[in-house]
Amino acid sequence: MGGLIELDALDTLKRKAHAYESQAGADLPPLPGEPAPIDPAAEWEMTLSVLVAALSPALPYIPTVYTPDAIKALSAAIVPVADKYGLSVGGADVRAGNRPAVGGRAAGAGHGGRA
Repeated sequence: MGGLIELDALDTLKRKAHAYESQAGADLPPLPGEPAPIDPAAEWEMTLSVLVAALSPALPYIPTVYTPDAIKALSAAIVPVADKYGLSVGGADVRAGNRPAVGGRAAGAGHGGRA
């Protein structure tokens, strides 16, 4: 059968590709033209700062509770939890193999497995 790939060979190729993808990580430098990786702690810190600034007119005590130092500590604490659940400020981290969140739950959750 010339030209056809056997199923065992195809399965082997899939396994090798998956192994390679799991090894490629943050320790590699960005490719030319690729944007530099974003620090998740800084991203959470900016988001929390904007949230505090937006809520401070309605809730004037918020800036006294969430000082810049408290926001920095909170954002550093959020990063491991967000990584565990595949979350980022922009949404679900699809690269980690997680499905994007839809309406507060994983896509397909509670629908009998349908997406």
